[in-house]
Amino acid sequence: MGYILFNEFDEGVYEMGWIYNRSFWQQGYAYESCKAVIDYAFGKLKAHKVFAEAIDTVKSVSLMQKLGMQLEGIQRSQTKDNHGNWADLYFYGLLEEDWRKAK
Repeated sequence: MGYILFNEFDEGVYEMGWIYNRSFWQQGYAYESCKAVIDYAFGKLKAHKVFAEAIDTVKSVSLMQKLGMQLEGIQRSQTKDNHGNWADLYFYGLLEEDWRKAK
């Protein structure tokens, strides 16, 4: 089905990412599982921040926005996509205080 990356980047700051098999896209699995990880990070681990990055401006960026993350920056032509073309890297983050307000 897929997996979620979740690791402590710095004290109280966690990075997350996800990869899902195409046959499971657009069914809510990524949102539900990522939301559960975020809730765990802030609720149990007492995280200060959770962030993610993506080059996909459609599916991944819309998921990050749906999760309540805010755009924090764009690194232009930072990495290459699956076809070897240079692509922008979008950074999104969610602070604990914003997560609490949204609950």
